[in-house]
Amino acid sequence: MAAGFALIAFTSGLVTSPQAKADTPFSPKGLYETARSYEQSDPATAVRMYNDSSSAGYLPAQLLLAGMHRSGIAGVEKNCKKAIYWYELAEEQGSLEASSDRASIYADETGECYSPKADASLYRDAAEKGFPEAQHSLAILCMQGRGVPKDNLRAYAWFSTAMNSGNGRYRASLGLRDALAGAMTATQIEEARALSRLYILKYRKN
Repeated sequence: MAAGFALIAFTSGLVTSPQAKADTPFSPKGLYETARSYEQSDPATAVRMYNDSSSAGYLPAQLLLAGMHRSGIAGVEKNCKKAIYWYELAEEQGSLEASSDRASIYADETGECYSPKADASLYRDAAEKGFPEAQHSLAILCMQGRGVPKDNLRAYAWFSTAMNSGNGRYRASLGLRDALAGAMTATQIEEARALSRLYILKYRKN
């Protein structure tokens, strides 16, 4: 415990120093890795170290801290605005995962930060950059007409693109896509397949 608090006491002065740029216990990465060892024994200290690491720009810490605020775990206040703040900083570093996760906050109809149009915009941006989770989620929005115009052809194409990511997680897209096809005419299915081929070429991340 004492060692953890001693480490915190010196954080603000060392994180931005030249020496802190290396992977030392006082660097952003070092703080993050040390915090992980405190999660069970001293979660409050771990959270403070994650916060310092996040403030210093360490992407994994920003994603983790955002998730903590999103879910309200490890003694961290559940606060969608704070989660959005950290996700936005992670997005500035190019994290498509952060974009997709922030979109899911806006998609939560029971949450304070519910905003279907912002949700759809973020999913679209991440989907077009090749992030399969966002492609799957955007397909659902297109299928439901939530935040975007209802469009079964685009939903079919986005499901197909997510499935072709090579990530087995998105096999669920197959069942949803097939359900859509069951409500389409033969002509619509051919159009959806053609659009799918285009989306896979254009939006599949290699």
